[in-house]
Amino acid sequence: MAGYELMSTLKPFDFWQLTASFSQFESEITSGDYRGDALADQYKWSAKAITDFTFPHGWSVQLSGNAVGPKISNAKEESTIWFADFGVEKKILANGAFTFRMTDVFDSLSKVKTEKTDKSVTNETEHTLGQLFLVGLNWKF
Repeated sequence: MAGYELMSTLKPFDFWQLTASFSQFESEITSGDYRGDALADQYKWSAKAITDFTFPHGWSVQLSGNAVGPKISNAKEESTIWFADFGVEKKILANGAFTFRMTDVFDSLSKVKTEKTDKSVTNETEHTLGQLFLVGLNWKF
């Protein structure tokens, strides 16, 4: 297995930070005895972008976007998946924070799966429920 990862952070203004990463790699199963699913954990690339905004009066907002590249083998293929998350935090006094987070904002965790044999091609769409709403109160003692 060989690959690389690129990461970068920019802070264009005091109130805004942008972080991005991209990784790509190649893996190959070389054992002739292998009888498992060649798709298991075999994606080709992944990308993530996170943007953080800090506002007056203790407010902050975070948006993130994620993508995981396709899984491809000789007999099976799964499409790229993507999703976005959102979070808000409000500082309370010196020791506390109220947080709200939402995962998979656009309810987009769907992938198309294709399986090919010498006699047929099967296509199916898998939709994963990834949308969560989280509310929290943090306090440092």
